[in-house]
Amino acid sequence: MIIVGVFVVFVIIMFFVGKSKDEKQIRSVDSIQSKFHKIRDKLLRSMNNSRIERLTTTSVFIVGSYGSFRGTYGTFELLYNFNQLNVFWTFKSPIYGTFTKKWTFDEHYNQHLILEEIDLKIANEMKNIIMNSL
Repeated sequence: MIIVGVFVVFVIIMFFVGKSKDEKQIRSVDSIQSKFHKIRDKLLRSMNNSRIERLTTTSVFIVGSYGSFRGTYGTFELLYNFNQLNVFWTFKSPIYGTFTKKWTFDEHYNQHLILEEIDLKIANEMKNIIMNSL
């Protein structure tokens, strides 16, 4: 009888421990969403028909299209770990090919400066892509 009682108490404790971990995970997802919302929102606006395709506790994956060429699209992934924000950009086009860039920033770095750097690098990359295709 004591063994059954101990087992029941153990199951109840494990239930509440598991529930606590789930609640922490949900707060973490909200945290990445709110912590980098300026960057996320700007990157969503930077492409046509963009959407968040995947959201985890440490990353946001955004996909969208570029221009009117069929099959030309881009992705951004925001990956937050070890007090750093990594931003990955991929551009894929049947005409121009595939290009990728990666940036790493401290989590406390000014988000407006992050966006300026990303915008400048992508603008230069797109200019080079078009100039090299002429």
